[in-house]
Amino acid sequence: MDDKALIMTLIEYHNLFFIKLDSKIEKDELNEFFFWLIEYYCGINRMKYILNPNYIINNTQKSNLFKAIEHLKKNMPIQYVIGESEFMNLKFHLNNKVLIPRPETEELVSWVISTNPINKKILDIGTGSGCIAISLAKFIKSSNLTAWDINQEILEIARKNAFLNEVKVLFEVQDISSIKSDKKFDIIVSNPPYICNSEKKKINNNVLLFEPHKALFVDDNDPLFYYYKIIDFDRIGMMGHSMGAGTSYHALINDKRIKSAVALDGWFFPLDQKTFSTKTNKPFLHLGQEEFFNLDLDGDINDTETGKINFDIHNVILKNNTNSFVVYVKNSLHQDFTDFKQIYIQNRPLTFPISGLGDVPKNKIKNIMNKSIVEFFDYAFKSEKFDTTILNKYNNDIIVSYDINQENNAP
Repeated sequence: MDDKALIMTLIEYHNLFFIKLDSKIEKDELNEFFFWLIEYYCGINRMKYILNPNYIINNTQKSNLFKAIEHLKKNMPIQYVIGESEFMNLKFHLNNKVLIPRPETEELVSWVISTNPINKKILDIGTGSGCIAISLAKFIKSSNLTAWDINQEILEIARKNAFLNEVKVLFEVQDISSIKSDKKFDIIVSNPPYICNSEKKKINNNVLLFEPHKALFVDDNDPLFYYYKIIDFDRIGMMGHSMGAGTSYHALINDKRIKSAVALDGWFFPLDQKTFSTKTNKPFLHLGQEEFFNLDLDGDINDTETGKINFDIHNVILKNNTNSFVVYVKNSLHQDFTDFKQIYIQNRPLTFPISGLGDVPKNKIKNIMNKSIVEFFDYAFKSEKFDTTILNKYNNDIIVSYDINQENNAP
């Protein structure tokens, strides 16, 4: 098919689309992109295309569709190509001044909504497109939402999205590196920059070349800069998965500002011996798969030579921390303790393969994680007992749940 032809049908454009982009984008992803584009520019959804693949596209549609191919060749994200994205089943306009909303951020928003924060003052810091603040305003009754970002150009995008989704949000210019506000809030939600500048070489071009660096990257010398600016310095807790779990424990031991930490199926292997051998009583919770209880049990993190070292370091950490707790979940694997399992709840296909998901149902692992983490941080910061009885309904799903240093309890 001559791409200069005056008349073109959708099926011809489909064939050309795959010829031009097949070497740059995976086939399944290409197929999704094709349907995004024809629905956006032509108003033709998947079913209409199947019924009428010979629909003739007009010159304006053809021009836009051809420009889309050129943009995609240059690794431009499809969301920037069409200037919109979906988040929490809501539509958001965006451009490269703001980050593309991520599916995993939906899990954060869903968790806030699940706490039923009626009549609460909620602040979204670094709002970008406004996806977090607007979604919360949409789904929480009687909410009072404020959203901050660094300039009016960004906030204008967020305001348009608030109007589009028919919600009220107070948008204010604030730079969290030098916050000037005496306002009080019940809930602060944020997804601040956290990727070190030195990691740029590992970032895909569709992110590196198009998404705003100020919203992604931080100085290597102070990667938690924005977190410290946001959080009450006297009550900082950290939480991370895999290597992030190891990082969280490293911060717990080596940074006096960190008062407690939660490790999700931790990869502790990179920790230096001084750190994992340090005696401490700072509150620490390890929430992970049952293989951490016994190497002979099924699992996927400690089953290599390096993994066995990880298992041993984990035990040393627990024995040297007199205020540590563990919750091991049966039938779970490494990725169960991330957002991946929860993304499937939204019934959205992923465009990359996922391994490391166990047989524990997604709602069950989510509830165990939520209850354990919230209860633990209440214990760490409110001097309340770490009440594991809230997990009693999951007794058949949890191998152990106790203060690791209580008499005769250590594995």
